[in-house]
Amino acid sequence: MSLQCSLSKIVNGYHKTFASVDLRIAAVHKDGAWLNAITICRLTHQSPELLERRHERVRSIFGEINTKALRVQFVAEPFDKWEEILGGIKNDSISIFGEKVHIGQLESLDEKKTSISTGGGLIRDPDGFNWPAFEFTFGKFDWQPLLTDELVIAANVLGVSRIEDVLNAVFETPIFGGSPPSHSVHFNLPIYAHVADVAIEQQNLRVDIEHHPNIAAVPKAHVMRNERSTFIATEPIPLQATAKDTSEGTDIFVRTRYIGRRPTEVKNQLQITIADASVGSIDNWSHFVEQILPIEEVSSLYLAVRRFVGDERLTECLLRCQERPTQRTKPSAAYELYVSWLLSMIGLSPVVLGEYEKLAAVKTDFVWGSVDIVAEGPETHTIFLVGCSLVVPPSNDYATLLTAKSVLHDEVFKDGIRIQPVIFTGARGVAPRAEVGTTAEVIVIDADRVETILKYLSRGQRTAIRDYFERPWWSSVFQ
Repeated sequence: MSLQCSLSKIVNGYHKTFASVDLRIAAVHKDGAWLNAITICRLTHQSPELLERRHERVRSIFGEINTKALRVQFVAEPFDKWEEILGGIKNDSISIFGEKVHIGQLESLDEKKTSISTGGGLIRDPDGFNWPAFEFTFGKFDWQPLLTDELVIAANVLGVSRIEDVLNAVFETPIFGGSPPSHSVHFNLPIYAHVADVAIEQQNLRVDIEHHPNIAAVPKAHVMRNERSTFIATEPIPLQATAKDTSEGTDIFVRTRYIGRRPTEVKNQLQITIADASVGSIDNWSHFVEQILPIEEVSSLYLAVRRFVGDERLTECLLRCQERPTQRTKPSAAYELYVSWLLSMIGLSPVVLGEYEKLAAVKTDFVWGSVDIVAEGPETHTIFLVGCSLVVPPSNDYATLLTAKSVLHDEVFKDGIRIQPVIFTGARGVAPRAEVGTTAEVIVIDADRVETILKYLSRGQRTAIRDYFERPWWSSVFQ
């Protein structure tokens, strides 16, 4: 649970991390007056000089927007002007190009409270990173003044189809995404501290914290046990700071490295928390221990095969088998072999059936179906019936796998063993869009998905891929 804080509390608590006020206002002309459409005010670590340069870059996209229907103002002021700017918004005394802009009636800016957003809120940080941030919103957004023919023409003249496209670029955030915003005035106050990286290296746990030097971002680490869908803290992991460096690409932020002992139980969850005495939790990071194991421990088979075959050839075998001549086997048989490699590297146990691929009736020669590979999942003991096709698989390929599944259910597995048909294809753009909570009758792994699998393996994230095969209804790896 995050603490609810007021705007003034955040400003007072973190004023040493802010150097400038970034104010951007878009106003529309209606009934002889200029009305606020959207106002976004960010506090930032950037100096006013750097902020002005950013404004110039943004302004160059469409040029100065100062038309009869729409005006956009950029304001870059040092942080010591914050109270003056806030007072202008409170007292409805803001001007654009020398003319008053009516901000509208706002609830009390001093009384409203909100909690920190750690997953990226509505207002994106122009730095390109979603720092933990407090976002305060006021006023009711009115959509109607932006729906005029005049503004459609203004947008078209600027080279885009909608006025929303102009405003998204001006504010450097998709404030007009799937739906319009609910409020007309937005304050964004980033807290410059987050968990940058966590890894297990040999017998140590490594935690990297990126933060502003004026924030004492000391992390706490705990091992959490999953008990009936509830995570319970079982033991702390003391962390000791070992190094501090300037973060790459910036001369302001620092990266502090902490080292602790390695968690022993890979099925437990590791939780890293940064908290502050005044606002509580700033950032939380949590993953299962097995998700951050070194690649040599997780994907050892992948590393061994890659050493024999090579990165380029392994990719070629799985993604462009049709174009790779082979003297020993037919391309289709070679593809089945390469798919079995991939299933093994994921952590499944595959058997290439070869000449025994046809599933025949017990007392006759009737063929129920054909399966290229049978594999088993080590955790759930799911049986995978795998068909391989170098081209877009015809409907009969799906039907024969489903028939084979039915026969195995009736004749072999009558105790609830899950059987999952899977088609691997060398074609691209074949797999349907994955949706969490659902499982297709036949899972399709096309060349696009194979490429994704190889990327996960190369990063040592085999568990996420194996979990997709064993529990596809929970996985989001292909979304």
